[in-house]
Amino acid sequence: MAQPILGARAYTKRWFKSRRKTVGASEAAAVLGMSKWRQPLDVYQSKIDGDQVTPNKAMKRGHDFEAQCLKMYSDRVGGSLYDKVPMLIHPDHEFMSATPDAIWINDLSVKGKSIFAADYIPVEAKTTESMDEWGAEGTSEIPTDYVIQAQQHMAVTDTARCDVPVLFGFPFKLYVVERNEDIIAALVDAEKELIERVANEDPPEINWEHPRTPELVKRMYEVTEAVIELSDEMCERWLEMEGLRDQRGKLDKQIELIKAEATHEMGAAGIARMRDGRELVRKKQRREAYSVEARDVTSLRCRKQK
Repeated sequence: MAQPILGARAYTKRWFKSRRKTVGASEAAAVLGMSKWRQPLDVYQSKIDGDQVTPNKAMKRGHDFEAQCLKMYSDRVGGSLYDKVPMLIHPDHEFMSATPDAIWINDLSVKGKSIFAADYIPVEAKTTESMDEWGAEGTSEIPTDYVIQAQQHMAVTDTARCDVPVLFGFPFKLYVVERNEDIIAALVDAEKELIERVANEDPPEINWEHPRTPELVKRMYEVTEAVIELSDEMCERWLEMEGLRDQRGKLDKQIELIKAEATHEMGAAGIARMRDGRELVRKKQRREAYSVEARDVTSLRCRKQK
């Protein structure tokens, strides 16, 4: 078992700096073009500009419950759990890194050895409110992003298995991902190419089919005083967008009108049965007040030329 190179302690300034020179396990699926959250260009931009990922509600929740998830995992499997894992770098591919949430260690094999010279398994703890994309416990039927993340952990640590303990609310389940050499080989090639692109300032092509491309493009460019002439093709596309926007507005009004008509027919009834076996359900729900953190937002609109 080849030992990984030990890097910076997780979430320190040195760790974030090192991430700009390597592809981490959480970025692996995006680089491979298999993530529903990010694409290769997202990862490229993070290396050029530095990490700009703002923790969302799910990420904050995961961090808060990670310790509890790992404790339940430890109680289930025994052995010892080391949860202060630094950045680990592949011994042969310096562009490939991983920071597992923990390392499970076989107590019988560690005796006086370094953790990474003993029998160990990388552990990636998750929390989620939805069981969508999660299969039977004990299998590797988990979201694709996490499968690829686990493969990167195994590539860097030269292990044959990665455990993925999960809290679904509070029910605990344990999933196991086995090493896949084909996926790992693809990761090595894709990550090497991306880091070379970063060095050469050669960004990957935008994937216009990816659902989060609009968010990515908004983050890519600063607003200056420069003025350009829009291409004829883009002018036509903009006119097409305006037509679609008008159609959407009319459709939204029709939808709300039909819903109002149904509400009127129901009167005070909370349930109305439909002839196809479904039913309309009305109930009051309290919408809590919330505040949004201040941030810069770039808008795009059309106006007459000055």
